[in-house]
Amino acid sequence: MATRSGSILAVAALVLLALSHDALSFSLGSSIGAAEAKASDMLASLQRGVAGVLAVTSVALVNLIVMIIPGLAVLLLGWAGYRIYSTGSYNYRTFLGLGIALGLTYGLICLGERFRSPDSATAATASATDAQGQLVRSGELVLLQSGEVVLRPDPRVSAGHAEPGWQEFLAQSIQTALVGGNEQVVLEFSRRGCAYCAKQLPVLQEVIRSRAAAGRSMAMAGAGTAFVGGSLALAPLKVFLLDAEEFPQLAQGFQVQAFPTLWIFGQPQVDPIVTQGFLERPKLEEILQIEATKRPPMPKKKGPLARFFR
Repeated sequence: MATRSGSILAVAALVLLALSHDALSFSLGSSIGAAEAKASDMLASLQRGVAGVLAVTSVALVNLIVMIIPGLAVLLLGWAGYRIYSTGSYNYRTFLGLGIALGLTYGLICLGERFRSPDSATAATASATDAQGQLVRSGELVLLQSGEVVLRPDPRVSAGHAEPGWQEFLAQSIQTALVGGNEQVVLEFSRRGCAYCAKQLPVLQEVIRSRAAAGRSMAMAGAGTAFVGGSLALAPLKVFLLDAEEFPQLAQGFQVQAFPTLWIFGQPQVDPIVTQGFLERPKLEEILQIEATKRPPMPKKKGPLARFFR
Protein backbone atom coordinates (compact mmCIF):
# COMPACT_ATOMS: atom_id res chain seq x y z
CA MET A 1 0.00 0.00 0.00
CA ALA A 2 2.87 2.31 0.87
CA THR A 3 4.53 1.46 -2.44
CA ARG A 4 1.33 2.20 -4.35
CA SER A 5 0.86 5.55 -2.60
CA GLY A 6 4.46 6.44 -3.35
CA SER A 7 3.95 5.62 -7.05
CA ILE A 8 0.80 7.75 -7.22
CA LEU A 9 2.61 10.66 -5.59
CA ALA A 10 5.52 10.30 -7.99
CA VAL A 11 3.19 10.30 -11.03
CA ALA A 12 1.35 13.36 -9.68
CA ALA A 13 4.64 15.13 -9.16
CA LEU A 14 5.70 14.37 -12.75
CA VAL A 15 2.37 15.67 -14.09
CA LEU A 16 2.66 18.88 -12.11
CA LEU A 17 6.23 19.29 -13.25
CA ALA A 18 5.23 18.79 -16.90
CA LEU A 19 2.35 21.28 -16.59
CA SER A 20 4.55 23.91 -15.01
CA HIS A 21 7.55 23.30 -17.29
CA ASP A 22 6.56 25.88 -19.92
CA ALA A 23 5.75 28.57 -17.39
CA LEU A 24 8.89 27.81 -15.43
CA SER A 25 11.02 27.89 -18.60
CA PHE A 26 9.45 31.14 -19.70
CA SER A 27 10.02 32.71 -16.29
CA LEU A 28 13.61 31.53 -16.09
CA GLY A 29 14.26 32.54 -19.71
CA SER A 30 12.83 36.00 -19.13
CA SER A 31 14.83 36.43 -15.94
CA ILE A 32 18.04 35.25 -17.59
CA GLY A 33 17.39 37.43 -20.64
CA ALA A 34 16.74 40.48 -18.48
CA ALA A 35 19.86 39.79 -16.43
CA GLU A 36 21.96 39.39 -19.60
CA ALA A 37 20.57 42.61 -21.08
CA LYS A 38 21.23 44.49 -17.84
CA ALA A 39 24.76 43.09 -17.62
CA SER A 40 25.37 43.97 -21.27
CA ASP A 41 24.17 47.54 -20.70
CA MET A 42 26.35 47.87 -17.61
CA LEU A 43 29.36 46.52 -19.50
CA ALA A 44 28.73 48.84 -22.43
CA SER A 45 28.40 51.82 -20.08
CA LEU A 46 31.62 50.83 -18.34
CA GLN A 47 33.41 50.46 -21.67
CA ARG A 48 32.16 53.83 -22.84
CA GLY A 49 33.28 55.38 -19.58
CA VAL A 50 36.76 53.84 -19.78
CA ALA A 51 37.03 54.76 -23.46
CA GLY A 52 35.98 58.32 -22.67
CA VAL A 53 38.57 58.64 -19.90
CA LEU A 54 41.30 57.22 -22.15
CA ALA A 55 40.28 59.51 -25.01
CA VAL A 56 40.28 62.61 -22.79
CA THR A 57 43.62 61.61 -21.27
CA SER A 58 45.17 60.96 -24.68
CA VAL A 59 43.96 64.29 -26.05
CA ALA A 60 45.28 66.11 -22.97
CA LEU A 61 48.70 64.45 -23.31
CA VAL A 62 48.89 65.24 -27.02
CA ASN A 63 47.94 68.86 -26.41
CA LEU A 64 50.52 69.08 -23.62
CA ILE A 65 53.21 67.69 -25.92
CA VAL A 66 52.22 70.10 -28.66
CA MET A 67 52.49 73.04 -26.25
CA ILE A 68 55.80 71.97 -24.68
CA ILE A 69 57.76 70.78 -27.71
CA PRO A 70 58.14 74.17 -29.47
CA GLY A 71 59.73 75.60 -26.31
CA LEU A 72 62.05 72.61 -26.05
CA ALA A 73 63.02 73.08 -29.69
CA VAL A 74 63.94 76.72 -29.04
CA LEU A 75 66.01 75.69 -26.01
CA LEU A 76 67.72 72.99 -28.05
CA LEU A 77 68.60 75.43 -30.80
CA GLY A 78 69.90 77.91 -28.24
CA TRP A 79 72.00 75.23 -26.58
CA ALA A 80 73.46 74.11 -29.90
CA GLY A 81 74.26 77.71 -30.90
CA TYR A 82 75.88 78.45 -27.55
CA ARG A 83 77.96 75.26 -27.73
CA ILE A 84 79.20 76.07 -31.20
CA TYR A 85 79.93 79.71 -30.28
CA SER A 86 81.65 79.05 -26.97
CA THR A 87 83.74 76.03 -27.92
CA GLY A 88 84.20 76.71 -31.61
CA SER A 89 83.41 73.04 -32.11
CA TYR A 90 81.69 72.01 -35.30
CA ASN A 91 81.55 68.34 -34.47
CA TYR A 92 79.25 66.48 -36.84
CA ARG A 93 77.73 64.68 -33.88
CA THR A 94 76.32 67.95 -32.61
CA PHE A 95 74.61 68.66 -35.91
CA LEU A 96 73.47 65.06 -36.26
CA GLY A 97 71.87 65.08 -32.82
CA LEU A 98 70.33 68.46 -33.50
CA GLY A 99 68.87 67.26 -36.79
CA ILE A 100 67.40 64.13 -35.21
CA ALA A 101 65.90 66.12 -32.35
CA LEU A 102 64.34 68.64 -34.72
CA GLY A 103 62.99 65.84 -36.91
CA LEU A 104 61.37 64.14 -33.93
CA THR A 105 60.00 67.48 -32.78
CA TYR A 106 58.43 68.15 -36.16
CA GLY A 107 56.97 64.64 -36.28
CA LEU A 108 55.44 64.95 -32.83
CA ILE A 109 53.96 68.35 -33.70
CA CYS A 110 52.39 66.90 -36.84
CA LEU A 111 51.06 63.96 -34.84
CA GLY A 112 49.60 66.29 -32.26
CA GLU A 113 47.92 68.45 -34.88
CA ARG A 114 46.45 65.35 -36.51
CA PHE A 115 44.86 63.97 -33.35
CA ARG A 116 44.03 67.22 -31.63
CA SER A 117 40.30 67.81 -31.19
CA PRO A 118 38.86 70.58 -33.35
CA ASP A 119 39.02 73.97 -31.77
CA SER A 120 35.67 75.20 -30.58
CA ALA A 121 36.40 78.63 -31.99
CA THR A 122 36.63 77.28 -35.53
CA ALA A 123 33.80 74.76 -35.28
CA ALA A 124 30.59 76.14 -36.70
CA THR A 125 27.21 75.39 -35.23
CA ALA A 126 23.88 74.77 -36.89
CA SER A 127 20.87 74.25 -34.68
CA ALA A 128 17.20 75.09 -34.33
CA THR A 129 14.45 74.83 -31.75
CA ASP A 130 11.07 73.15 -31.75
CA ALA A 131 7.75 74.44 -30.41
CA GLN A 132 8.75 73.51 -26.84
CA GLY A 133 12.07 75.30 -27.10
CA GLN A 134 14.05 72.06 -27.29
CA LEU A 135 17.23 72.04 -29.37
CA VAL A 136 16.93 70.39 -32.78
CA ARG A 137 20.09 69.15 -34.48
CA SER A 138 18.68 67.65 -37.68
CA GLY A 139 17.52 69.36 -40.83
CA GLU A 140 18.53 70.70 -44.22
CA LEU A 141 21.40 73.17 -44.58
CA VAL A 142 19.97 76.03 -46.63
CA LEU A 143 21.81 78.99 -48.12
CA LEU A 144 20.29 82.38 -47.40
CA GLN A 145 20.63 85.42 -49.64
CA SER A 146 23.01 86.89 -47.09
CA GLY A 147 25.40 84.00 -47.74
CA GLU A 148 24.79 82.40 -44.37
CA VAL A 149 24.11 78.65 -44.30
CA VAL A 150 21.57 77.76 -41.61
CA LEU A 151 19.66 74.69 -40.46
CA ARG A 152 16.03 74.20 -41.46
CA PRO A 153 14.60 71.09 -39.77
CA ASP A 154 11.00 71.70 -40.86
CA PRO A 155 10.36 72.29 -44.59
CA ARG A 156 7.04 73.94 -43.73
CA VAL A 157 8.49 76.88 -41.80
CA SER A 158 11.49 79.16 -41.95
CA ALA A 159 14.96 78.09 -40.88
CA GLY A 160 15.69 77.77 -37.18
CA HIS A 161 12.21 76.57 -36.19
CA ALA A 162 10.39 73.24 -36.10
CA GLU A 163 6.71 72.51 -35.65
CA PRO A 164 5.27 69.23 -34.29
CA GLY A 165 5.76 66.40 -36.75
CA TRP A 166 8.85 67.98 -38.31
CA GLN A 167 10.70 64.63 -38.48
CA GLU A 168 8.12 63.16 -40.84
CA PHE A 169 8.15 66.18 -43.16
CA LEU A 170 11.95 66.25 -43.17
CA ALA A 171 12.05 62.57 -44.13
CA GLN A 172 9.59 63.27 -46.96
CA SER A 173 11.76 66.14 -48.16
CA ILE A 174 14.79 63.84 -48.26
CA GLN A 175 12.87 61.20 -50.22
CA THR A 176 11.61 63.80 -52.70
CA ALA A 177 15.13 65.11 -53.28
CA LEU A 178 16.53 61.61 -53.83
CA VAL A 179 13.81 60.58 -56.26
CA GLY A 180 13.77 63.87 -58.17
CA GLY A 181 17.31 63.57 -59.46
CA ASN A 182 17.68 67.31 -60.14
CA GLU A 183 19.91 67.96 -57.12
CA GLN A 184 22.86 66.19 -55.59
CA VAL A 185 21.96 64.98 -52.11
CA VAL A 186 24.27 64.46 -49.15
CA LEU A 187 23.18 62.87 -45.87
CA GLU A 188 25.44 63.43 -42.89
CA PHE A 189 24.77 61.28 -39.83
CA SER A 190 26.10 62.84 -36.64
CA ARG A 191 25.57 62.62 -32.92
CA ARG A 192 25.63 64.98 -29.98
CA GLY A 193 29.11 65.66 -28.64
CA CYS A 194 30.89 64.49 -31.81
CA ALA A 195 33.86 66.86 -32.24
CA TYR A 196 34.58 65.88 -35.83
CA CYS A 197 30.92 66.24 -36.75
CA ALA A 198 31.20 69.86 -35.64
CA LYS A 199 34.43 70.17 -37.62
CA GLN A 200 32.73 68.75 -40.72
CA LEU A 201 29.92 71.31 -40.61
CA PRO A 202 31.85 74.38 -41.84
CA VAL A 203 33.30 72.29 -44.66
CA LEU A 204 29.80 71.37 -45.79
CA GLN A 205 28.74 75.00 -45.54
CA GLU A 206 31.68 76.09 -47.71
CA VAL A 207 30.91 73.45 -50.32
CA ILE A 208 27.26 74.54 -50.43
CA ARG A 209 28.31 78.15 -51.06
CA SER A 210 30.84 77.11 -53.68
CA ARG A 211 28.34 74.95 -55.56
CA ALA A 212 25.71 77.69 -55.49
CA ALA A 213 28.19 80.25 -56.83
CA ALA A 214 29.26 77.90 -59.62
CA GLY A 215 25.62 77.24 -60.50
CA ARG A 216 24.88 80.98 -60.68
CA SER A 217 27.88 81.53 -62.93
CA MET A 218 26.76 78.80 -65.31
CA ALA A 219 23.22 80.16 -65.28
CA MET A 220 24.46 83.62 -66.23
CA ALA A 221 26.46 82.03 -69.02
CA GLY A 222 23.29 80.29 -70.24
CA ALA A 223 24.54 76.76 -69.65
CA GLY A 224 21.85 75.76 -67.14
CA THR A 225 22.30 74.81 -63.53
CA ALA A 226 21.22 71.21 -63.24
CA PHE A 227 22.65 68.73 -65.71
CA VAL A 228 25.98 69.60 -67.30
CA GLY A 229 27.13 66.95 -69.71
CA GLY A 230 24.60 64.51 -68.30
CA SER A 231 25.90 64.89 -64.72
CA LEU A 232 25.03 66.66 -61.50
CA ALA A 233 28.42 68.35 -61.23
CA LEU A 234 26.91 71.85 -61.02
CA ALA A 235 23.43 70.96 -59.82
CA PRO A 236 22.21 72.44 -56.52
CA LEU A 237 23.63 70.65 -53.50
CA LYS A 238 21.15 69.59 -50.82
CA VAL A 239 22.77 68.60 -47.54
CA PHE A 240 20.74 67.04 -44.72
CA LEU A 241 22.08 66.67 -41.19
CA LEU A 242 20.60 63.71 -39.36
CA ASP A 243 21.23 63.29 -35.66
CA ALA A 244 21.34 59.64 -34.60
CA GLU A 245 19.29 60.33 -31.48
CA GLU A 246 16.58 62.16 -33.42
CA PHE A 247 16.49 59.63 -36.30
CA PRO A 248 17.60 56.29 -34.78
CA GLN A 249 15.72 54.20 -37.33
CA LEU A 250 17.33 56.00 -40.25
CA ALA A 251 20.77 55.63 -38.66
CA GLN A 252 20.14 51.91 -38.22
CA GLY A 253 18.73 51.53 -41.72
CA PHE A 254 21.76 53.24 -43.25
CA GLN A 255 24.05 51.05 -41.12
CA VAL A 256 25.80 53.97 -39.45
CA GLN A 257 28.67 52.74 -37.28
CA ALA A 258 30.85 55.85 -36.97
CA PHE A 259 30.39 59.60 -36.84
CA PRO A 260 30.33 61.52 -38.99
CA THR A 261 29.10 59.23 -41.77
CA LEU A 262 28.33 60.77 -45.15
CA TRP A 263 26.08 59.22 -47.77
CA ILE A 264 26.79 61.05 -51.04
CA PHE A 265 24.24 60.48 -53.80
CA GLY A 266 24.27 61.14 -57.51
CA GLN A 267 21.64 60.49 -60.14
CA PRO A 268 18.81 58.04 -59.41
CA GLN A 269 19.79 54.36 -59.74
CA VAL A 270 23.46 55.21 -59.14
CA ASP A 271 25.07 53.61 -56.10
CA PRO A 272 25.98 56.24 -53.48
CA ILE A 273 29.42 56.72 -51.97
CA VAL A 274 29.64 56.22 -48.20
CA THR A 275 32.45 57.72 -46.12
CA GLN A 276 33.22 57.57 -42.42
CA GLY A 277 35.13 60.19 -40.51
CA PHE A 278 36.08 63.80 -41.18
CA LEU A 279 36.70 64.90 -44.79
CA GLU A 280 38.72 67.94 -45.78
CA ARG A 281 37.13 70.18 -48.39
CA PRO A 282 39.30 69.06 -51.36
CA LYS A 283 38.57 65.40 -50.65
CA LEU A 284 34.86 66.05 -50.20
CA GLU A 285 34.64 68.01 -53.45
CA GLU A 286 36.51 65.23 -55.25
CA ILE A 287 34.04 62.60 -54.01
CA LEU A 288 31.09 64.83 -54.91
CA GLN A 289 32.48 65.24 -58.43
CA ILE A 290 32.99 61.50 -58.85
CA GLU A 291 29.48 60.67 -57.71
CA ALA A 292 27.90 63.50 -59.70
CA THR A 293 29.43 62.32 -62.99
CA LYS A 294 28.42 58.68 -62.61
CA ARG A 295 25.89 57.49 -65.17
CA PRO A 296 22.96 55.24 -64.25
CA PRO A 297 23.03 51.74 -65.76
CA MET A 298 21.53 51.41 -69.22
CA PRO A 299 18.11 49.72 -69.23
CA LYS A 300 18.02 46.27 -70.72
CA LYS A 301 16.45 46.14 -74.16
CA LYS A 302 13.58 43.78 -74.71
CA GLY A 303 12.14 42.26 -77.84
CA PRO A 304 13.22 39.91 -80.64
CA LEU A 305 16.36 41.96 -81.43
CA ALA A 306 17.44 42.43 -77.81
CA ARG A 307 20.17 39.80 -78.11
CA PHE A 308 21.90 41.90 -80.76
CA PHE A 309 22.19 44.93 -78.43
CA ARG A 310 23.56 43.37 -75.28
